[in-house]
Amino acid sequence: MHVQSCIEQEHSSSTAGKTMAFFLTKTVRNLVLLMIALSATQQYLIWKSYSISPRKFKEVSVGARAENALAAIGKFSNDFKAAYPSKANGQNIWVPISAGGAQLSLSFAYTSLTEYVVLFHASAQTWGRSGLHWSNSSCTVLSGSVNRFVDTGLLPMKESFVAGGNFRHGQFESALYGFGQDTAVACYGRGVVPVSGFWVSSGYAANADVLNFAKLNYLYLKSTYEHFAYELAKLFDHYKSRATKSEL
Repeated sequence: MHVQSCIEQEHSSSTAGKTMAFFLTKTVRNLVLLMIALSATQQYLIWKSYSISPRKFKEVSVGARAENALAAIGKFSNDFKAAYPSKANGQNIWVPISAGGAQLSLSFAYTSLTEYVVLFHASAQTWGRSGLHWSNSSCTVLSGSVNRFVDTGLLPMKESFVAGGNFRHGQFESALYGFGQDTAVACYGRGVVPVSGFWVSSGYAANADVLNFAKLNYLYLKSTYEHFAYELAKLFDHYKSRATKSEL
């Protein structure tokens, strides 16, 4: 009996060892595959072509600065639509968000899976954290003021921006942002845009704001689908035109 018990214990230990080895091997393999996928995505973001010119965005946004948010947002929307008539959203629909604690309103001017132009508006003074985003963003203050404390140490340096001022927020960077009363900001970004949804979703979850969460997702998906459908139709017309010419 003693011998049989020892054999069973040895078999059990061997099985446990094999299970642990299999688990570790699978975990390492999955981590390697994940790193390859993330690296491939990052390279794709670097090499792909984009629809919006950062220089043109800056020109439009700086030119739209004004004393109040209503005038600035109106001018930016009109000028952006004039610059990109086939890409700008037809309606300026605003949705309240709680972004890292900051109480803001957001409007999509243009969206895709890898690109976006959004407008933020703060009715009252508010502060919030940026969260981590897989995108590089360039922002212009259209009206009011923005203060920023970048997470660089115990005593981060304060940066201040007024109407016409520009600031950049890099991917995976974190900062504390403060918006003055009646501040409007336009931002253009490139990256994996859906990742930023976690930042906004956490605010909706904290406030149990299901309706606005659904509304924001609907507007983003609708805008992204319209952009994708337009690009697909343009690609189809391009190859159709080439096929017609070759037949002639």
